[in-house]
Amino acid sequence: MHRQRDDAPLYLPTNLFVRRDVYAKAGGYCEDFFDPGTRVYFREDSDFGFTLEALGARVVSDPALRVEHPVEHQRFWDPVRWARRHLMDPLLAARHPQRFRDRIEVPRAGAVHRAPADRAAVAGVRGRDVGVRGVVAARAFVLGGELGLVALLTLAMIWAKWRFDPRRLAVLPLVPIMLVVSLVQGRRRADRIMRRAARSG
Repeated sequence: MHRQRDDAPLYLPTNLFVRRDVYAKAGGYCEDFFDPGTRVYFREDSDFGFTLEALGARVVSDPALRVEHPVEHQRFWDPVRWARRHLMDPLLAARHPQRFRDRIEVPRAGAVHRAPADRAAVAGVRGRDVGVRGVVAARAFVLGGELGLVALLTLAMIWAKWRFDPRRLAVLPLVPIMLVVSLVQGRRRADRIMRRAARSG
């Protein structure tokens, strides 16, 4: 069960109802959050909700409502597909920078934290890369081993997202790499889209 940690709206299309005139004013869902080449779509719901807020739409929730959502990420390769979706994060950040920082990247205790599995993936790739370099070059062997341990610990954090299902272990090492690659590609893609929008706007 998903529970909100604060009063901020959660824009999931499984439980979102919008007046027709408000939907039209917002322009509907932004199609740039679908990539035909990779068949990835993600963050289109958050983008739509943030656009509604920017237009001054009034958001009301009904605590009596309950919505059943199908279990996600059940197939073998789904952890890798999950990581690939983050191709869309940079575009959401470019279109709604403040709301992205406040709602997707949540500031706590003077620092900014993304979802733990996301941060763990990035940290795991960095730790693994530096650790391997340290060991292979025979420099800072201890440091390399320690960073390798950090990489293993962050991988365990990612595994926790899938409730330590042993069937996921074979693909989990690919998750941090895919997530980082997706973020890098997503930044380039977002830059192209935002430049195109600036020219046409």
